[in-house]
Amino acid sequence: MPDKRSNAERDDFYIRDDDEEGAATGQTVEDVINDLMDKGAKNWARVSNDFYEMSKGGQVAQEFYPGLSASDFGKIVRELDAHFSY
Repeated sequence: MPDKRSNAERDDFYIRDDDEEGAATGQTVEDVINDLMDKGAKNWARVSNDFYEMSKGGQVAQEFYPGLSASDFGKIVRELDAHFSY
């Protein structure tokens, strides 16, 4: 699935998250899943491509979600895709 967001949109997402919730350090897979579920399907549609990339081991994953592995991001993607597939 190609990423249709601009770099600025992605940056705004991460900056907003840091401003609203503090740094993402120490988050578990379940924390990330719950947070994204709370933000809704529209938000997941907007950010899912980033999580697909992080599931492939992209370096950005450790910058924003230190301690989570590529397989953790794969679990996040699978759970949220299943949750938001109506």
